Amino acid sequence: MNKKKIIKISSIVIALLLLWGLIWSWSITRIVKKNNANSDLKNQRAIVKNIIVTETREGKKYWEFYAKSGEYNSNHNSIL
Repeated sequence: MNKKKIIKISSIVIALLLLWGLIWSWSITRIVKKNNANSDLKNQRAIVKNIIVTETREGKKYWEFYAKSGEYNSNHNSIL
């Protein structure tokens, strides 16, 4: 085999490996995205401690409230 043939075959093998890697990574990310869309993950809850919520208008504080603890529910998109 001459040098040009070896380089050509090596290039084809590398290109095929890269193509296989792209297809494999696309397949894995598709599965992960499908699993993340699970309805169990859409309803999340979190405990919130020592929170300060402030609203400002035109750079001035309009209102503010403090809480030692609370609970966030993504179903209602609110902190109780």
